[in-house]
Amino acid sequence: MEINSPKRVVAQKPMHQVEIPGAVLRGRVVWKGPLPAVEGFLGPISSLSEHGGGVRLPWANPNAPRIQGKTKCIENAVVFLADEGASHPSWTHPPVAMVTDKFRLQVEQGEYTGPIGFLPRAGAIQLENRQDFFFLIRGRGENYFSLPLLIQGKPLRKTLEKPGITVLTSGSGQFWMRSYLFVTEHPWIARTNAAGEFEIPGLPAGKHHFKLWLPNWQVLDREIDAETWEINRLEFAPAMEKSFFSNFTGSKAEEVRLEASLDDFPKATPKPRGNFSPLSKGQ
Repeated sequence: MEINSPKRVVAQKPMHQVEIPGAVLRGRVVWKGPLPAVEGFLGPISSLSEHGGGVRLPWANPNAPRIQGKTKCIENAVVFLADEGASHPSWTHPPVAMVTDKFRLQVEQGEYTGPIGFLPRAGAIQLENRQDFFFLIRGRGENYFSLPLLIQGKPLRKTLEKPGITVLTSGSGQFWMRSYLFVTEHPWIARTNAAGEFEIPGLPAGKHHFKLWLPNWQVLDREIDAETWEINRLEFAPAMEKSFFSNFTGSKAEEVRLEASLDDFPKATPKPRGNFSPLSKGQ
């Protein structure tokens, strides 16, 4: 299913994107203990009736933690300042583009491509379909919306007003497509690279509360299409959030090592169902 993508359209750089002087939090996030057993899924390119009878392909769990080999470093973990009332008028992160391509939904932000994006409150994202296929993108969580991406290569814009986490998924039958947008009042947020490393610059002096966040791969519920009996939508257990505190003096850097383990993730308790539960084909 390889296709040729049209030229990328890059959102305009915000005028208020600046560097903020201050202290720096640096660190690494690693996995501790037994690794999670994360299963994938089978399904056609869409659960809807037009494609529901098609070839069933393997799709990865979108929330599977990316744990690197022997080092057990975790990629795409999010670390953010969680002080109550924290805010800053400046923004230090590049603009966000949401892209559908090869039946994936990904964030493009500067040099980063992946499932996690950062946006200031009342900031806009650009959504672009690079594939000759109809997608309906849904926002859930703090910002609630649905946007059809009808025309390949024609971007749309959407402003997200409410701070918090907005989950972007497909409303057109691609249950594995999922990304997360963190809409914040301040720029003190980072995601880890492939070496598990992160850096949050420009922090004010003093003691601060931070959180480590990772999505949960455990499935709470599967919504099944009534006509095709294929998985239409997935609901996952709540994400992991771990708090920690760091104290900063002047512009000094603070180094931390953070760990995540199986015990840190809320356990999934599947929702009860009635007599009709055609899950066997969608599993």
